[in-house]
Amino acid sequence: QLHSAVASLLLVLLFAIPPFSSNTYDLIVATLVLPLILAASTHRETRGLEASICEFSGWLSYPLYVVHYPVMFAAVGAFKYLGLVDRLPEIVIEVMTLVCAIIVAYLLGKFYDQPARAWLAARIHTKPSGPQLGAGNSAQPAVTAVGKNI
Repeated sequence: QLHSAVASLLLVLLFAIPPFSSNTYDLIVATLVLPLILAASTHRETRGLEASICEFSGWLSYPLYVVHYPVMFAAVGAFKYLGLVDRLPEIVIEVMTLVCAIIVAYLLGKFYDQPARAWLAARIHTKPSGPQLGAGNSAQPAVTAVGKNI
């Protein structure tokens, strides 16, 4: 069973590799490497801080998916407008853009998505879908690396 930190590091390294001119790399990663990482880390039990990090990452994943592209374009536009593109190293711009995307995703999840799910759940008399940040989930048993309670 692959530790969640090792799986995360593998994913970061995998996605940090610059794209190649061939689609072969993407095909191999999408059809072999990613499923192997997922299969190797799926049934690992996490507890404590590791479980909290996995839970928060799972909670943040959808809002981050939704906002990363618009935030990326807005940030690059702002850096160009302010004349920072030529004055800052590219890695600094990328890290600042990532931080902005994470902040916007957190705010979207906390103040829009989570209340909207709760509101909709109250209207159809069920519990909100998806993980709820700060909903006291820490008393639950272990959480697997993919966020499923066991």
